[in-house]
Formats: sequence, structure tokens, C-alpha cells
Amino acid sequence: MINKKNKNFFGQGPYKVMTKSELKLSNFYKVRAVQPEEIEMIRKMRNSQIDVLRQSKIINFQNQINYFKENIWPDKKLKKPKNILLSIFFNDSFIGYGGLVHINWIDLIAEISFLLDPSIQKKNSTFVYIFEKWLDLVKRFAFDDLGLKKLTTETYSIRKSHISVLEKSNFQCEGILKDHIIIRGKKMDSVLHSYSLTEWRKNG
Repeated sequence: MINKKNKNFFGQGPYKVMTKSELKLSNFYKVRAVQPEEIEMIRKMRNSQIDVLRQSKIINFQNQINYFKENIWPDKKLKKPKNILLSIFFNDSFIGYGGLVHINWIDLIAEISFLLDPSIQKKNSTFVYIFEKWLDLVKRFAFDDLGLKKLTTETYSIRKSHISVLEKSNFQCEGILKDHIIIRGKKMDSVLHSYSLTEWRKNG
């Protein structure tokens, strides 16, 4: 259990780099910095969808606590964090998370991450709606608030709906890593997309 007396040590609160503690995704959806009470839900969510993630083994409870303690919570107080993880809520209920990861503050590039609860992933129209709104929000946050110049994604080819939304949102395919990963005994490609500040200024 997380000791709330040590809440600052355990990562409560927003990121220093965020100008607002809460961002609006749409009328019923919002995002804010991931909090300690959400990391167990994140762990279960990742373990149940390991096939589509760059995750080679099941994450146990202690692994999750250690990872956030060592890699995520310290970044909250930095002006240039390596990762910014945001929880996604529908009517105040946690439904997923994502963010900007592997942030390169020299070249001003970051990779987008995004994962919803499996029950929502299966509802394609709902997934598409939330992912589209998420991409719009992340673009604004990355380019207007953080001053980044490029966003990237890597998606396994099995995630056809995910790729479709990216391309509908004007992400450009930069390449395909052929037979890059084995999923359920089958070789799958890894598809690389990007979206630039130039595109953002042109199309918004």
C-alpha cells in the first residue's frame, strides 16, 4: 500500500513543466499527470495487452512500484523530464493513460504513447474517438506548451485501427521494420510514423 504521508516522495501532484494541472480532451474526457493510485491499474492494463507493447514479460506489483519510483516520479519536478505520463479519465473514472516518452530535449523530439482499458479497445468507435482527441491534445501540448518539433510513434502492424487513426490525423509513415516482432507465433512488421511542427503550423 502507498503511504499517503509520503505522498510527495511517491509522486503525487502535477509535472512542473505543465502550465495546467488538468487538460481537457473533450466534454466528458480529461487528462492529468499520472498519480500513484493509478499505477496498479496501469500495470494490469499493460499485462493484459502485452502483445501490442514493447514489453517482453509480465510486470509484477513490486516491479511497477520500483519503475515509477526510479523513473517517473523524479521527472515531475524537472523542467526537462525524460517522460511525461498522463492518465485519461471519462467522467472522473480512469480509463487509460499515455504521454510523451523518450523525450529528446536537444533535438526536440518525443514519442507518443497511448493505451486504453481493454474493454474500450474492443469498442472500435469509442477507441477511435478517444485516440483522435488524444492526438489533437498531445500535438497542442507538445508544440505549443513544450516547444517540441517532432512527434513519433511505433506501432505493430497488428494494430490496424491504431494505424488508421494516426494516418487520418496526418501522421506520415516514415518506414516499416519488416518482420520486426513475433506476436502469437507470427512475424509482424513495426510501422513508424511522425508528425512535425511544420505540419502543425500548416494544418493545426
